[in-house]
Order: sequence, then structure tokens, then C-alpha cells
Amino acid sequence: MASQPKQPLFLGDKPIGDANVGFILSNTVSTSYLYHLDTLQPGELEYIKYDAARKLAQTTPGAMQEILRHLYRMTPAQNRFLQTHKVDPVTHFFRTLAYREIADDKAQRQRIAASHSGQASAKANAHVRANQNV
Repeated sequence: MASQPKQPLFLGDKPIGDANVGFILSNTVSTSYLYHLDTLQPGELEYIKYDAARKLAQTTPGAMQEILRHLYRMTPAQNRFLQTHKVDPVTHFFRTLAYREIADDKAQRQRIAASHSGQASAKANAHVRANQNV
């Protein structure tokens, strides 16, 4: 009897490997969106909720089983944290993923802006040095 080919796991619309689920889960608790609510811009929390619901709806059953398997292994401290904030673990997981995407995008935009301002500053300094030599 031939075995069925293993279905790929999708977390939202992104393919993931089996090993990545545990890594993603272990990092979502330490980077919980709940720690960063005061840093969000107007409308970002609503977007996080929307994007998390979209990711949940697109997640394959196999990936969801892996997520649930890992969520059952949460520490008592992690469980208390979520109970204190009245957030179920699955919702928290997907909202934190959505938050991390926003945070990563912001960080990338800041790096680009800093790079551009650094380039502009270097050009201005070169211009000043050139005028001083005249």
C-alpha cells in the first residue's frame, strides 16, 4: 500500500516546514503583540485583527494541527499571561504573527530612511569639504 504524499503546511498563505512551526510558536510568546499595543498607530490593531483572521482562515488543517500540538505545550506562565489578557492561544498566535509583519515592515522602512539620510548627509559633507578647499 503506497503512502499518501504529505500535504504541504501553510501558515496563512505562506508555506512552512514542520520544523518551523515550533520555532514560530516559541517566538510568538516572547514577541507578543500585547506587549506593543501602545506603539501601534491608529488602525493598526484593527488591521492586525483582520490579518490574523485571514491567516487563520487560510491555514491548512495540517499546519493547524501542528500549531495546536505546540500550543498544548505552553508553560504555565505562558498560559497565565494569555488568561490575564483574556486571549485564547490560537488568536494570540495569529495576531502576533500579523503584528510581527507590521513591525518588520516598519523596521525595514526605518533602515531605508536611515540609509537615505546617511547618503544625503555624506553628500552634504562632501559638498562642504569641496567648498572649503576652494
